[in-house]
Amino acid sequence: SSKGGMIIKPNVLIAAVTHLVCDAGATMQKFASQAIKNQAKAESIKSNIKVKVEVKAEIKVKVESSQLKIEPGTQQGQSVKRKHIRPGSNRSMKRRRTDAVISSSMDIKPKSVTPEPFDALSHAPINNESITSMASWEEWSNEKPWSRTIQSIEDCCNISSTAMTECFRKQIYPRRKELLEVLQTNFASHTIMGGSRMDALMAKFPVAAPLMSVTKK
Repeated sequence: SSKGGMIIKPNVLIAAVTHLVCDAGATMQKFASQAIKNQAKAESIKSNIKVKVEVKAEIKVKVESSQLKIEPGTQQGQSVKRKHIRPGSNRSMKRRRTDAVISSSMDIKPKSVTPEPFDALSHAPINNESITSMASWEEWSNEKPWSRTIQSIEDCCNISSTAMTECFRKQIYPRRKELLEVLQTNFASHTIMGGSRMDALMAKFPVAAPLMSVTKK
């Protein structure tokens, strides 16, 4: 292909696109690591809140139960008169305990968690609505490292040390988001390649574009 009178050899173009995909994949793996850490933190907070709700509800039920057994104003050493409880009272007591548990769970609200800078979970919508955010991040976290050095790509394609970097800088990098969106569209349906679910990997692929750099080594 050519642009502005400059002819780009096929192996140079292939190397530049390979660098684009590897760099974007490495960026997505960083996002995935952050997303999974945030998910674990959120689940831990949710678990702690549940325990606090249960403890508070249990304490409240015990307090109410003790109040039913001791008459107001009764002092230590005085005889305690037993109240006559009608058959329907047991059901009322159970209902009050249930109401106490529900009330307690409504009173306690989770504390807000300050998001980390550039949170991948809140970045850009997914085109394929059948794939959840976490499914995509989990798929990325299970991948082997996608990062490759420029030198290793140049050696593999048997090209000069400057040809690929020039092609990437001038032709590929300015269009990186557009090219990543093309890959995303081509893997919109359920596709397995090399044991990887490509539609899950590509579902959020374009979000890597803003964090990619033209100066990577």
